Parts: sequence; structure tokens; C-alpha cells
Amino acid sequence: MKLLDNFIIIRHIEVISMFLGKRIKEMRKKANMSQEELGKILGVSKVSVCHWEKDVKKPSSKNLIELSKILNAPLE
Repeated sequence: MKLLDNFIIIRHIEVISMFLGKRIKEMRKKANMSQEELGKILGVSKVSVCHWEKDVKKPSSKNLIELSKILNAPLE
């Protein structure tokens, strides 16, 4: 049963990750922020924000928590 539970958790994370970039972009636009503005607040480059939104790279856990606060979006 433990193996099945682990598989379900991993699969859930994969599904969430598939939509993370799209969600970041939607919430940033809803907050009327540019990639550059968001990057400055987080202390990262505009390119980093662009990579997150295109799912080229994933934000660190720290940046994910900060994104949640800045964009007023709960972590699910």
C-alpha cells in the first residue's frame, strides 16, 4: 500500500507541475505585473520568470512560497 501511496503523490506533483508555468503567468498578469517587475521583487531576472512561465525551469521552493504571497495564490 505504501508504494501505491507514493506513486499517487508523485503523480499528483507531476500533474501540478505541468500547469505551474501557465498558472504563474495567469496570476502575474492578473496582478498587472511584468516579468521584469516580478523578477525584481523576487530578486531574480526577467529571464528566470520567463523560464518558469514556459516550464523550461521550475522556481525554487523559496521562490514558489514568495510567488504565492506576492500573487496572492495559495499553494496547492
